[in-house]
Amino acid sequence: KVEFTYFSSNEELFAKLRAGATGYDLIQPSDYMVRQLIELSMLEPMDKSKLSNIKELDSYFQNLPYDPGFTHSVPFTWGTTGIAINTAKVKVPAEGVTWNLLLNSPDPKHTSMLDDMREVFTTTLLVKGHSPNTKDPAALAAAKAEMMKVKNRILMFTSEPKALLLKGELNVAHIFSPDGIQANMDNPKIEYFIPKEGGIVWTDNFAIPKGAKSPELAHVFVNYFLDPGNALKIIT
Repeated sequence: KVEFTYFSSNEELFAKLRAGATGYDLIQPSDYMVRQLIELSMLEPMDKSKLSNIKELDSYFQNLPYDPGFTHSVPFTWGTTGIAINTAKVKVPAEGVTWNLLLNSPDPKHTSMLDDMREVFTTTLLVKGHSPNTKDPAALAAAKAEMMKVKNRILMFTSEPKALLLKGELNVAHIFSPDGIQANMDNPKIEYFIPKEGGIVWTDNFAIPKGAKSPELAHVFVNYFLDPGNALKIIT
């Protein structure tokens, strides 16, 4: 029997675990959060001898920088981050979509950004020509200052903008690619764009939290979803 608990962000998951939440045999942190959880010794190691289907992973995903050799995590899904635009309400610029369309939206009362600190900072860093992975204090301070202004130029921060796009409550949304593509399938006027400056490629992962009561079953669960047929059902 599988019991689910949903979290709206990696930070919420992290806060729950740090506060001592127990009872989880498997969690799904994103790439950067995996690194943090490993550094804080909050994950059990993965036993690859119990993951016969791990060979099905593309070679690119078998040695990712946040967990080389996936010692503590297994990639589950991947995607990109971009902008969804209701083209029936907002005109797409002839020169193409940039992050400035989000940061200086032509329709601020119907614009949202993700409730995700890393993704939000990335938008301003890319606009200014910085790497989204920069550690330069000056660049990060400038990005923070810009975001303090942007928060007054949008309607809300939400990591679940798809339903609001489909209802017409949002016309421009900072969005993860699965939600953007699904919104387009329901309403072709809603198009998903990766801005010209580029965007984040992210990976969500399976990981076993320290102290899990059923690590054996957790491995069985992970191996099941590494099966190509089962993985295909997830993404379609």
